[in-house]
Amino acid sequence: YIQYKARLAFANPCYLPSLEEVRVTYNANDRSAGVADIQCTQNPIRSSATVHFPCIGEESSVRVYSIDGALIRDLNDIHYSNAQGSVIWDCRDNNGSVVPRGVYFIKINYGDVSASRKVVVLE
Repeated sequence: YIQYKARLAFANPCYLPSLEEVRVTYNANDRSAGVADIQCTQNPIRSSATVHFPCIGEESSVRVYSIDGALIRDLNDIHYSNAQGSVIWDCRDNNGSVVPRGVYFIKINYGDVSASRKVVVLE
């Protein structure tokens, strides 16, 4: 869905502003990923999960964040094949420690596209 906000202001009540037109275009060739395009096997996660995502080129970054926004892990070992990227998260942080149970966010950036997926770690 699309949501927009228009703020109309006026100085003279005799000339009230109005919104006359809103246009939305769709380009079928645009490969901007959304949350639905990110696939995470084994969600909820017990020991590890593989994250699959669409990408153009090989300049992607995958990071795991805690629910409060703290960076948990940079996942750098990304494998690319047929405009798809995949990476395995072993439920460890950047120091090699196993993360506690909870909710985490996997954020993927490539080009000017950014998307994230919520995951739950059980063990």
